[in-house]
Amino acid sequence: MSKFLQEESGFTLIEMMIVVAIIAVLTAIAVPKFSNSLAVANTAKVKADLQTINTSAVLYYNQNGVFPADIETMGEYLDSSKLKAPTGKIYIAGAITDIDKAGKYAYDKDNQTAKFMNHTSEEFSSTKAGDSKASTPKPAKEK
Repeated sequence: MSKFLQEESGFTLIEMMIVVAIIAVLTAIAVPKFSNSLAVANTAKVKADLQTINTSAVLYYNQNGVFPADIETMGEYLDSSKLKAPTGKIYIAGAITDIDKAGKYAYDKDNQTAKFMNHTSEEFSSTKAGDSKASTPKPAKEK
């Protein structure tokens, strides 16, 4: 019987603990990078949506001579039913911030700019304020 037990092969407890430790270290590295990727993707989506709203407002202005009062007023220029706020985290001025559950898109007629969570497109960036060289053009002010 002892001969039979000696012929069995397998992993020792130490070997299994080392494998579990390696997997834990790899997971600890991967999870924050994945979380950061989601925040970058959410930021890009919001910036693209805000640019779409701003472009729609300019098209509305070119056709009607006045800027729209809100997003719903843009009607044929913007399908507001497709503007869904992302969930999770987002970059605002270089800092990762939780997206409000009530976070939604809005259009500020006075400043002629689209906003999300009361922030303009320029404020959504993974770099700190002033570090970004690219900016989103604003529509011309109504005369």
